[in-house]
Amino acid sequence: QLRLTSSPEMSQTEIIQMLTFRGSDKDGKSAFDVSDLILTGLQMSILSDLENSMKEILYLDVFSVSYGSGSAFSRGKDDDYYSLTVGKYLGDKLLLKYTQGFGIGSNNHLFGATYEFNDRIGLTVEQAGSESIVGLEARIKF
Repeated sequence: QLRLTSSPEMSQTEIIQMLTFRGSDKDGKSAFDVSDLILTGLQMSILSDLENSMKEILYLDVFSVSYGSGSAFSRGKDDDYYSLTVGKYLGDKLLLKYTQGFGIGSNNHLFGATYEFNDRIGLTVEQAGSESIVGLEARIKF
């Protein structure tokens, strides 16, 4: 039997939704059931293999398909689309990347660069149209 715990405490459903990038429906109610978990796991497995193959074929360091853009530009906005991100390291510490949304309501794209000070901290700059964002990334392993 699978048992997931968290700190601060969350229900099993909330943890699974967080891990599978699922949220809640429009009314704020849980949108989770076992078939969703199985389908999402299968999609993630297939997608992971495809992403790794494309990285090798195209000589990229980053090739990912994700729900929403993952950008600070989209915080608090409707992220009901998928996006493709490609990136390449220039040297050991500088990552250049491009993200293009696709699907309904996804006519956006952004360019970005991340300078990694070490394995846990990086400085990110993103440009979408005439807007720019500068941010600090922290990666925590758990």
